[in-house]
Amino acid sequence: MEDSQGSIAWRFTSEGESVSLPTIAGDSVYVGDSAGYLYAIGIQSGTEEWRFETGGPVNSAPVVADGLVCVGSNDRTLYALDQKTGETQWTVGIIGDINNSPTVSDGVLYLGTEGGHLYAIDVTDGEEVWRVSVGSGFSQNPVSSAPTIVGDVVYFGDSSGSLHAVNKETGDEYWRLRTNGAIRSTPTVVDGVVYFGSTDGTLYAADATSGEHLWEFRTDGRITSSPTIADETIYVGSHGGTLYALDAETGEKQWRHRVSDRIETSPTVAGDTVYIGNSKGRLYAVNATEGTRDWHLDISEQITSPLISGGVAYLGSGARTLYAIEVGENDSSRDSRVLLGSMGHHDQHVDSDETTITDEQVRADIKRELEKADMEIGGTEEASTRKLKINTEILDDAKREITETANEKRTTSSSVDDAVSQLQNMQGGESETASGDSVDAQADALRELKDQQQESDE
Repeated sequence: MEDSQGSIAWRFTSEGESVSLPTIAGDSVYVGDSAGYLYAIGIQSGTEEWRFETGGPVNSAPVVADGLVCVGSNDRTLYALDQKTGETQWTVGIIGDINNSPTVSDGVLYLGTEGGHLYAIDVTDGEEVWRVSVGSGFSQNPVSSAPTIVGDVVYFGDSSGSLHAVNKETGDEYWRLRTNGAIRSTPTVVDGVVYFGSTDGTLYAADATSGEHLWEFRTDGRITSSPTIADETIYVGSHGGTLYALDAETGEKQWRHRVSDRIETSPTVAGDTVYIGNSKGRLYAVNATEGTRDWHLDISEQITSPLISGGVAYLGSGARTLYAIEVGENDSSRDSRVLLGSMGHHDQHVDSDETTITDEQVRADIKRELEKADMEIGGTEEASTRKLKINTEILDDAKREITETANEKRTTSSSVDDAVSQLQNMQGGESETASGDSVDAQADALRELKDQQQESDE
């Protein structure tokens, strides 16, 4: 283990005994606690920027959209606060306690409650768009997972064991799929397949459009961990204390890794590593391909699912503490759960009905490759003949992103301009990329990418 891996960068002490899953936006980390506070904390310093007091425990991750931080409290209220100041912008009364994280798509917030309702609420003003009941008659089934939105469908699970797929514009049901246990596992959707776990100990894969059962995989314990996908591999943990890696298409087991106690948190993937916590407060870093343990850190208290941003893992705990833990490379969570904005997110999360290369991703990728070459963007002290190890796969991926479909959200002009500007700020016209191209040639290629984008948009 490298010296920086698993070391605590900073810790923040909250008023409440337990701290929620974190969300990252800009230069701040947003978390709630069991005392009813929502905090904005500086991502670099770990110092408090502002706090807001609700009337009940805040158990779920907030979501940040359109300059607002939205969070539910068990005072049965949904709050929208100014992202910079923490001032209240609007509130909405909700039927039932709120223990699930909200998700935002196309300016609408979706939220499930213990009262057995799924809400769709306009982020701008807090007006209710629609509300549906889960169950029938006087029997309402608590919504027991966070919603996931892909295309025009909202997917969520309930405590009776059903996964629901409803129209995100109207709330009308498309289909539901029954299991033999409660679904406390937030579903994830990739390539037309929805994946979710059940407390019956089974991970399910179903056709996202029809709900047709595709395959299932039996684990060694209940599943409350939410599955996530990266590089066509699905990762999920069990109460039996096992982290599984399965082929996302077939459900075939690739490897499993045993930990010392049950897994209730959800994994995340950053770089070539899967990060997961267990119920005894140990954070594990596991090689995503081989399933071998790289390192672990004993925090010695219940911890939340980790969120990785810029080479730092952020996670709450059951001992009044939010931790920032160095994990090495300047990587960020890149798995489906985080990128779809379910159960906490960072700045690179995307609208679920669009395929996106964000400005932040372009800058982060370029910066990471430069750091590998021991240089900084805009640096002027290195010899002009030093080869710059810029990964040209970034450019190739961006080109593919533009040409795949006219309905996808493309790399913005500003992201291309930023990349070109960063390249041209590098010292010397004779510097080379990993492919052997000069920086000028790389900049020309990026300009060509911008021209292709503009032609596609027209």
